[in-house]
Amino acid sequence: MTNNQNQPREFDAVLGGETAPIYDAVLGGIEGVKRRLLSQFIEDREEALNDALQYGASGLDLIIQSLQDKSGKIRRYACVLLNERNEPQTIAALQSYKPWFLKERWELEKRKGSSFITSHSQKFANRKVEEYDPQVGITDPVGTAYAFRTNRDGDEFIADKLELLLEDSQVGKVEALVFGMWHSDVFESDSSQNIVNFLVNAQDKLTNLKAVFIGDVTDDEWMISQMSHNYISPVLEAYPNLEILKIRGGNTHRMFNPIRHNKLKALIIETGGLRKESLLQLYSLELPALEHLEIWLGSLNYRCTCSVEDLAPLLYGDLFPNLIYLGLRNSEYTNEIVDEIVQAPVLQKIQVLDISLGNLTDEGAEILLNSPVINQLDMLNISETYVTDEMLELLWQMNVRVIAEGNRVYEYEGDRYCTVAE
Repeated sequence: MTNNQNQPREFDAVLGGETAPIYDAVLGGIEGVKRRLLSQFIEDREEALNDALQYGASGLDLIIQSLQDKSGKIRRYACVLLNERNEPQTIAALQSYKPWFLKERWELEKRKGSSFITSHSQKFANRKVEEYDPQVGITDPVGTAYAFRTNRDGDEFIADKLELLLEDSQVGKVEALVFGMWHSDVFESDSSQNIVNFLVNAQDKLTNLKAVFIGDVTDDEWMISQMSHNYISPVLEAYPNLEILKIRGGNTHRMFNPIRHNKLKALIIETGGLRKESLLQLYSLELPALEHLEIWLGSLNYRCTCSVEDLAPLLYGDLFPNLIYLGLRNSEYTNEIVDEIVQAPVLQKIQVLDISLGNLTDEGAEILLNSPVINQLDMLNISETYVTDEMLELLWQMNVRVIAEGNRVYEYEGDRYCTVAE
């Protein structure tokens, strides 16, 4: 029995009709998928990409090619499909397409009680995270984000492992580093200054570094509202080729100096309470390549001093001209953010709006529902908010792809919180 992938199968669409040219008469198989990918309707093309998975390597090639599609929806849908695969060509295509894969921002970690950050990251910058083992050394400098952390008992220190990393012959090829808890006594040394100093001093050896995560700490190790950072800008200055910078913890008045960085594509700041001073310092950065900006605003009870008015330069200005993804997450005033953002020019240029982890209710969701400009987005993330199932049914009828996972309920107005605070 032959296996002709151009023969129609039971799940293939049959194209053409009695009056169509002979070459359009019956096109199933891989050729049918190719024709359906030319459709003007996004839904038809997404279905064609799904069907392409049935055709082995030829189908995967079509999905990989769709990473370059003119439609942002198609590009992202192709990413979603490819992220479930483990073929070498698939992994290579995703890594070359974009070092930062947005889908990992939607995969919410399991919570216990009111906690959210319950385990160390297993993936960062589309790379697997592994604890650095000096006995093994660097074995995969491109596909692995090497993690460094100590523990509360103080029987090991992060500095020791960092020195051994710099002695490794492969250190110049390392692309991603993750820093967890960096001192055994958090009350004596709660700032990440030593990590910043290490990175600055190691710039001549970490010559290929593209992604850094400072603060991969779980909530049972160290509360996010207690973690502080003093001036992260030296890391940007030391690594002009850095593409991704992620910071967890925002208990500080001093985070950035005014500098220009031409390569940074993703900046993530996860806080339980962001200071207004830090937000204004962020605005002073010149980041012409920035595509992904994610800010966790946090709770007023845990030192958040930002208001919706303080977001005006970001929403109405042109600070980051190439921005695709805007995350204003983990906020206690998400309804107010929504009311402002539907009027703001920033919504005309971004493709993904992420307002998850906040206290959005049906009141704010209705503003989104009644705003035609929301339908110009590729995706809207409202996961871990207080939107009801009835409102979600209405939102899912919009043209935008709505992500809503783990939404919560509340009994009275004062019972609404952002997901991550203490």
